[in-house]
Amino acid sequence: MTGYDSPTYQMAVAMRNTGALDGASLIWNRTFVMNVNHMLNKCTVTYQRTAVVTIWRVDNGGLLGIVGNRTLCLKAQSSMAGRLPSKMATTLPTSPALKIDEFIVENASGLRASVKRYRPDTSITPSHTGYIWLFAHGIGSHKEQWEVTIRRLFLHSSRCVEAWSLDAHNHGSSAALNTRIIEADGFEYVAMENAEALFAIYKQHIAPTQGKKRVIIVGHSAGAAAAALTSMFFKPGTYPFAAVGLVDPGIWPESVIGEETPTYKMAAKSIPFRKASWASRSEAKKYLSSRPPWSGWDKRVLDIYAKDGLKDEASGVVTLKCSPKQEAAIYENSLVDRNGTSAIPALKKLLGQDKAPVHLFYGERSDFFPRIKQDALTEMFRFTSVSRIPGGGHLIVQEAPDAVGDVLFRIIASLEKRTKL
Repeated sequence: MTGYDSPTYQMAVAMRNTGALDGASLIWNRTFVMNVNHMLNKCTVTYQRTAVVTIWRVDNGGLLGIVGNRTLCLKAQSSMAGRLPSKMATTLPTSPALKIDEFIVENASGLRASVKRYRPDTSITPSHTGYIWLFAHGIGSHKEQWEVTIRRLFLHSSRCVEAWSLDAHNHGSSAALNTRIIEADGFEYVAMENAEALFAIYKQHIAPTQGKKRVIIVGHSAGAAAAALTSMFFKPGTYPFAAVGLVDPGIWPESVIGEETPTYKMAAKSIPFRKASWASRSEAKKYLSSRPPWSGWDKRVLDIYAKDGLKDEASGVVTLKCSPKQEAAIYENSLVDRNGTSAIPALKKLLGQDKAPVHLFYGERSDFFPRIKQDALTEMFRFTSVSRIPGGGHLIVQEAPDAVGDVLFRIIASLEKRTKL
């Protein structure tokens, strides 16, 4: 049986109706990955589109499916255990193909940012309503690192119609556009410059055709500071974004400046000496996959890093697009703290005059920025929501990208609930 007639779908409907999903959004036969105990048995079945899935029966009366690199879990109440089939075959939509367009935006300073727009590559006529996502990455990362999460959001709902992501000016493909500026003596990575680029993406590329669609802006780490700082480009009460998502943000008040974890201190000292070139992408991937932090990343994110985080040199080698020199400079002269504290007035405006919903998401491990900095922020403001994402620490976007997509999708549910009220 396939689609709506499948045992898996019928079980999922029953799970939703009995509250077993605990408010999670049901997307066909996929929900949040839930904790399961030891596995009792398994069977392998083949789905349409030649996707092979291994279905494990687990002792909580549910099913755990592993499809390629995606983990899917259906957790039913124990009373339903006897109703679960030992084998099943159903239609499982695979990750959507993406239509990707590239753009460049330029700041008043002359800094230029490389930008990508993502849309599901389907035959469906684009909707005049729905949601557009705008993403900013963290230090040492690049715009494509959001792609797994973007795919997850598109899988969640056809209402997610578009996503945008940019490279910070000395990161990713932007670095090659700004060589003269970023290599000059005295250059500093300033979060406000990144915020200006986000503002330019909205004004030049999103707003003109936005219609009734709502835009959600999301930033990770230093990108979260940039996302918050976009509020400073709009008059009070005119902020155009429907909501703000801050993922393990590099934002805190001045009172906790200097509070650092051992991991943070080690990173600051070791980045200048980081290996930055390899004979090939395959060699780079082999090297990275055996060393932290990359060894802890989702395989798909690491594959993207090896593809889009590296560049080909004329000599035949591949090198990091964001050089260790550029990344290390951000940790010097208290620049991380200065960028982090610069976003505090922006958050005050967002949560006050702009009345914008601001959702705060931390990884379950406080491994890079200490808990004292996180607590200082949550005690300073009353955020729309504060939650922790299982499966990772500060690099939660790289370690558990599907879980990040799942919690971000909750923002839509929150917005729609507010609309009804």
